[in-house]
Amino acid sequence: WLAGSRSADELADALMPVLYGERFFADQPGLASAERRRLSSLDPADVAPVARAAAATGDRLDRLAAVAAPLVVVAGESDALVTPARLDAIAAHAAAGVVRLPWTGHSAVLERPAEVAAAIGDFLRDR
Repeated sequence: WLAGSRSADELADALMPVLYGERFFADQPGLASAERRRLSSLDPADVAPVARAAAATGDRLDRLAAVAAPLVVVAGESDALVTPARLDAIAAHAAAGVVRLPWTGHSAVLERPAEVAAAIGDFLRDR
């Protein structure tokens, strides 16, 4: 689909609800608009190889078990790419703490930077 004749606007329209939680558009309309413009500036043919590589990479969950450092996973509750069940599996496999941010999608760092920073700060303070 990406490498086909779709336009950059169609790419942006398809990606916005996947990358961002529904409240992002209401809570931060200026930033949401800027992100849509940024996505619209991408050439779908240039994005296609990256998407293919991500899809072909496969599951890397087993690698997390080898991480010796303490981990925290900060994720959006409305993430369309990492489901709650998948997040639970990641946390269990990695023996990681999980911070779920309500009304937040896949791009938590952009959508809720203060909350992400606070979660990381809390995690580091507890160490």
